[in-house]
Amino acid sequence: MLKSLRTNTRFVASFVLPLSILGAKIFDYWARGRSSLKTISAFVLLNGISLVALWAYYLLPMSVQGRNFDIQSILDTYTKIQAGEIFPVNKIIPDMNDYEVFQAHASNVSHHYDPLLGENSFHPLVHEGSVFDIKDGFYNMTDPTGYVFPLENNSRLFSRIPVSDYGKLVDFVNRRQPDWKLPLTQIVLDWAAGLTLILAACAVCVFLMWKWLLWRLIHLPLRIWRRLTGGR
Repeated sequence: MLKSLRTNTRFVASFVLPLSILGAKIFDYWARGRSSLKTISAFVLLNGISLVALWAYYLLPMSVQGRNFDIQSILDTYTKIQAGEIFPVNKIIPDMNDYEVFQAHASNVSHHYDPLLGENSFHPLVHEGSVFDIKDGFYNMTDPTGYVFPLENNSRLFSRIPVSDYGKLVDFVNRRQPDWKLPLTQIVLDWAAGLTLILAACAVCVFLMWKWLLWRLIHLPLRIWRRLTGGR
């Protein structure tokens, strides 16, 4: 995971907004009491450095930047999904590309899009064939809980879905949410995130209402006074 450029970028992207707000506050504090020329010069300099950093992508060779891809198959898949097709998974085709598996109602093994575990450490135990093939008490489908919450679901990394979880397998391959267990920490954080969103929305509404009431309290007496005095 640490060797994946795109994965690291996605994790760091969550800090863009808070760091931007912090940077703006620091710059505002620094700019107080300074001349407009110094403030504008510092602003242009800092933004110029940010733009120069983006130009580093031009250092990459054209073989990396130029990529040709036929998107027709993906567009066909997208159109069917918009029409309600769910593309249930019923088989494993190990070497099929990740954009072809939808039309084949399949899952692959070797052509994943930026796997977090890296190309050389991804070793699933599934084989080519139906996902309902049974071997050693397990179906031919990797149990995703082994990647995230193995302890709560009695699974491990790359383990397959056991035959005792047939209903969960059916939900999973039909793209429904299986009833897998979540750790208490995750449940608490999910509720905290939801409550935070609700409180933030309420805070914005209260602030807007307060601003509106304040505006009314200031301007209403002025309107009454103008009417009483004939606009003077």
